[in-house]
Amino acid sequence: MRAPVKAIYLIDSLNSGGAQRQLVELVKGLDRTRIQPLVVTYHDLPFFQAELDTCGLEPYLLRKKDKPGLIFMGEFLSLLKQVRPAFVHSYLNTPNIYARLSKLMGGVKKIITSERNISIAGSPIVAMIERLTWRLSDRIIVNAHGVKTVLAQSIGISNDNITVIHNGVAVDKFKRNDPAKVTEIRNKVGLSQIDGYLIGLIGRVTKQKNQLGLSNALHMIKSRRPDLDIRVAYWGATDDLSYVEVVKALTKELKLQEIVFFCGPESEMASVYAACDIVVLPSLWEGFPNVLLEAMAAARPVIASDIVDNARIVNDGVNGFLVPPQCSETLADRILELLDMPETLRRAMGERGQKHVAQNYSIEQMVSATMAFYEEMGLC
Repeated sequence: MRAPVKAIYLIDSLNSGGAQRQLVELVKGLDRTRIQPLVVTYHDLPFFQAELDTCGLEPYLLRKKDKPGLIFMGEFLSLLKQVRPAFVHSYLNTPNIYARLSKLMGGVKKIITSERNISIAGSPIVAMIERLTWRLSDRIIVNAHGVKTVLAQSIGISNDNITVIHNGVAVDKFKRNDPAKVTEIRNKVGLSQIDGYLIGLIGRVTKQKNQLGLSNALHMIKSRRPDLDIRVAYWGATDDLSYVEVVKALTKELKLQEIVFFCGPESEMASVYAACDIVVLPSLWEGFPNVLLEAMAAARPVIASDIVDNARIVNDGVNGFLVPPQCSETLADRILELLDMPETLRRAMGERGQKHVAQNYSIEQMVSATMAFYEEMGLC
């Protein structure tokens, strides 16, 4: 029997994030009789580390000691010589550059890089670097057709060099929640289990996720329906301090501070979704957002910006709503439409979303598609 091939999975950290979640789910699901994975990071942010540890996949930390990463690059090349992987599969822009440089320097023969977001075209410097280096990738995996279009049109990458593999979600995980934790979450924002409505926006508090747009929508809702018992909670990292301060200032200006809560990252996400009556994602840009998949797996009705591939996830009016990006008025309209629905109809919308995700975007499908891709590339 052929021994499993060694593969290195390179990402900046195991911090809370969509790319990190997909990498972790992939390496957990790989057939270990065929691939022996090693996860390498350079920032010690271990949000997902426990999940890897429980699967016997202890990540390897190579600390980045200087801003350009020259020391890291030397240590990474030494690791490659020691491990001798069949390929490196990298996630996110900067790790992609390090992976490509390692191939240029003879450290590894096969490089798979991945792009998770359309934001790459928004930075002239990042776009220029991508144009100069993408040919060092043997293939680029993207998680959305919209990302593929951006790479082809804005960067000039050949369509033949890009493969689309959508994100996957562990549907059964989000079907289960801790009732005590759900009660705790609702109590923390001043709601009982049966009274009032909790709107969740899950994701980093940053411009991309557009908490400012939701604040404006919430102000419109309170102006129209001042007696509506409503709360909004943001779950996610608050390391973009300047943007966080802007959001908090607008929250105070609009007199929303008593109903808006900054909850930070949370590991028990199934209970977070279960505590929410609806989940919104009014992002300005995305790839293939895990939040929508997770919320729908938890049978929550969703409202999302009609950007990139969101329409592949959300069937407007069937399992949620799509709204134009940066349109707080329409966002407010759809939130009210959902909250005014009889609970039975809102629950049915969530259940249709759960079924759609289970049929089309499971972890097993994502892992299977990636394994088939590796086979096609002759990597295992």
